[in-house]
Amino acid sequence: MDRVANTINRGLLKARDSIVSFSRKLDPTANTEELENADICFSIDWKLVQLGLVAAAGLTTHKQYQSWYNWRFHGQKRLCSDDEDLKDDTVDTDTDTISNTPSSPPTAHITHSCSCKAAKLG
Repeated sequence: MDRVANTINRGLLKARDSIVSFSRKLDPTANTEELENADICFSIDWKLVQLGLVAAAGLTTHKQYQSWYNWRFHGQKRLCSDDEDLKDDTVDTDTDTISNTPSSPPTAHITHSCSCKAAKLG
């Protein structure tokens, strides 16, 4: 990770040099000595970065789960019924009649059916 930090520091030094040259183009008489001599120190706490990445991944996962849960159960839990397996699969229930677009991902029905069967088994 030291190579990453060194690369970031080199980039910041180049950014500082670009700001100095841009300032000289705007005003050739401007005193840029302090900026030229300024130390650029940038340190990265990799433990903190790691914690941030883990937190972001957890939040993303939770939001995806909530979205799926609200889509699938419409905010309510319901038990699997015994007659669900007898449902006629020839009727296209996965198309929204208003917008004529699929209202569910293709795997959602399979996943729900498998989880119902697993719940019945044990």
